[in-house]
Amino acid sequence: EETAKETILRNIQNAYGAGEKSLLKAMDRFKQDNDVPFTLRNFCEYMGIELYALYKSKQLFFELKNKSEGTAFVRNEFSEKLARAFGNTWLGSDSKSYFEFILKFISGETLNETELKVEQQMLMLYIDLFDAAPQVKSAKELKSLLLSYFSDVAIKEETINYFHYRLEKLECIEKSISLRLPNALNLHGRYTRNQILAGVSKSSLKNKDSNREGVCQIHEHNTELFFVTLFKKDVNFNSSTMYRDYFINEQLFHWQSQNKTSPESPVGQSYIHQRANNKDILLFVRESSSDENGVTMGFVFCGKLNYIQHEGRKPMSITWRLETPPPALLLEEGKKLGVG
Repeated sequence: EETAKETILRNIQNAYGAGEKSLLKAMDRFKQDNDVPFTLRNFCEYMGIELYALYKSKQLFFELKNKSEGTAFVRNEFSEKLARAFGNTWLGSDSKSYFEFILKFISGETLNETELKVEQQMLMLYIDLFDAAPQVKSAKELKSLLLSYFSDVAIKEETINYFHYRLEKLECIEKSISLRLPNALNLHGRYTRNQILAGVSKSSLKNKDSNREGVCQIHEHNTELFFVTLFKKDVNFNSSTMYRDYFINEQLFHWQSQNKTSPESPVGQSYIHQRANNKDILLFVRESSSDENGVTMGFVFCGKLNYIQHEGRKPMSITWRLETPPPALLLEEGKKLGVG
């Protein structure tokens, strides 16, 4: 049964742990017990080892494989950064369009997208890897810089295998969305905050946006982003930021403003008259800051909000109407917070 299978695989994983010695032991066992190609996908599937555990060693799969086989290799300085992205950043995000872009980009395939969208996606990729702006003058320079990191045959091959495996496991169903804001995001894709800010050009070739607030203004496009964490139970939240945010149903979302916001304030008025002012408010929601494995969770893009009503002050409690129902699993988690 599926439940029993998951229990067995988790027990195997716990037995091996995530240290280098344990992973090498698991690789030896894989070679002894299986007659299938020794690939990233097969190793994880047959040995019940999840990607976060594999890359927690800060090494790439091919590096560990070479060690297990006694094959000499020269470690690339880029490997550790890539392993971090494999084991956290790209596990906390789920976007078919973004992952397919990375595959096509490093494989040298033609990208049938606008120049701006390609630049935004390249910037997302660079910041995912280096957590900083690339400090280049043009998208052409950024492309050359990124491709240089993936010029190593083993690194390129593992990256391709990784994203094929991730795409195989994706559960989110993305949809296109029309916005006045030029962007590289899709509705119901799950993105890290850094990916979102790069994907809407808040981050640039010269500057990585440092926004860590619950809201982000993009004045030139009359747009505001809401970043919502439903379950606020870790060190990132305190009594002044424990806002009550939850899905009332598939059409309505309850959201609390910052504590300083009153209905009479400019910010409060901008929410109340949002539709009259033709302002786009975009909702990004995640369940919690990290999952049960310690992987930082990305935000699901839930689309546009329209003001319905409010009550209270400092903070304001606002009911918004969603233009598109959120994914079912996220909706169920979010509705739990509204009970009682």
